[in-house]
This record gives sequence, C-alpha cells and structure tokens, in this order.
Amino acid sequence: MNINRRHIQISGKCEIDQDLKNIDYQVSVTPKKIELVNNEDGTFDKVFKCKLVSPLPKGEEVELKSITKSRSKRHRNIVYRYWEQEQNKLKVDFETYYNLYYDKRDEEILEKLED
Repeated sequence: MNINRRHIQISGKCEIDQDLKNIDYQVSVTPKKIELVNNEDGTFDKVFKCKLVSPLPKGEEVELKSITKSRSKRHRNIVYRYWEQEQNKLKVDFETYYNLYYDKRDEEILEKLED
C-alpha cells in the first residue's frame, strides 16, 4: 500500500485552568481511529482521528501528568501503540484487535476462576 500523505484530524475540547496567552501551545491528543482515504491513483492518505486532551505552553517546563483520566484509557493507549507498531503483521483494524485482545484476557481470567 502506497501512503501519499498522513494527516491528523483533532476534535473535542478540554477544560483549561486559565486564559490562553498569545504564545504557541503544544497539545496532547489521544488517537481514536485511523482511516485510509483512497486517492483513486493507487495511493492513499492516512487520517489519524484524535481527541484533544490538553494544551500546554511551548517551552515552559511542565511536569506532565497522565494524558488520560482513567487507568483503562491509559491501557487502551498502550494497546494502541503496540497495535500501531505491529499492524502490518496483525492485518486487522484497531477496534477489532482491541476486542480480540480483551476477549483473550477475559478467557485467561475465566480459566483461572474455573481451576
């Protein structure tokens, strides 16, 4: 597959502690979905749909907290990063992989409960 361009599409809003100043900001995002757009010329554009998590002033020393609010969201991000690295081998979209991953974990726990 020939990828022509990669895009990030950011949606959502987040609460901020104070008014924004007239300086550059970095933002934290959480990937939610990847779409391939067929350009009809043998190439595809890859669109990473992300949710806005928080803005941070650029260059300011900030101790970063977790970019997600819950442990399950942090775990989903870890699974996503693994899927992203291995997606050529896995041959399934992220949602399918994520569901299969948890089905397997559920089976392992149920087996231990039955013992």
